[in-house]
Amino acid sequence: MDFQIQQIPRGPTTLQGSRNSAERAWALPNGVSGLGITISAWLRADLLSGYQRCRKLEEENKFGEAAADWRVVLGQVRTTDPAWLAPWLQYQLAQALVSAGQFDDADTVFQESNGHLSSTVPNAAPHLLQSWGEALAARGKFDRAQQCFQLCLDTARKQGTPNLAEAVSLNSLGVLEWRRGALDRAEDYLQQSLSIRRKLAPDSIELSGSLANLGILASVRRKFDQAKEYYLQALAVQQKIVPGGLAAAKTLHNLASSEFDAGDLDGAEQHFAQALSFWQKSSPDSLDTASTLLSLGQLARSEE
Repeated sequence: MDFQIQQIPRGPTTLQGSRNSAERAWALPNGVSGLGITISAWLRADLLSGYQRCRKLEEENKFGEAAADWRVVLGQVRTTDPAWLAPWLQYQLAQALVSAGQFDDADTVFQESNGHLSSTVPNAAPHLLQSWGEALAARGKFDRAQQCFQLCLDTARKQGTPNLAEAVSLNSLGVLEWRRGALDRAEDYLQQSLSIRRKLAPDSIELSGSLANLGILASVRRKFDQAKEYYLQALAVQQKIVPGGLAAAKTLHNLASSEFDAGDLDGAEQHFAQALSFWQKSSPDSLDTASTLLSLGQLARSEE
């Protein structure tokens, strides 16, 4: 049986395979989480040990050391290895460099990896371009980020029918235009992404992300009733997938902030308190928890 493991819950999952030569399908309402499946890269023993060392350093937030070790692993690739291996390792190196704040080096490696993938595994190139675009956007390099996202979108649309890769690129372009202040273009992109995700990925984290982004955009435009509707839809999806999780906590915080701006102090207090309870369960010492506590303090002062 061949299937792709999802690294985060994305809602219902269907596995297709065979049993005794008969085609079978298994529906998993909550995805593959909880099945006891261990995920690991398939690599030669000498590369696997290096891979595991790099991952451990990243888990310890030692990204500079991880980047150095990724270069060592990359140098061990042989000409007889699969064509995808070197660009995949370059991608891991680029991500570590971004996390280490070594952005110029990361851009160089992203570019090299994209060149290799385009000639060896072209179907994987859009995924790398998406990550490169996100790294560029995070540094305010919007024009270059747009080029990456647009290339991803153009590639996805060559399939001829709406698909989830297209939705990812549309969502990224929408967020990018919003950050630029082009709110009408942002809404157009986000609505296109939402439409695809409603059809192809209902009750998924991706769908809730589109809804939450549209909620934020509506709040920025001071369309508070519309924002609340989007946030509540996003929350309903998130609570189905991971009840009381971080995504739901963030949506509740944003909903409460929108209600506060709209003058609905009772709604704001209720949803800030609910967000806080979720944060305290999942990440009690996080900046998100502190932010929600601060918001509750500001709310209390406004009521005096």
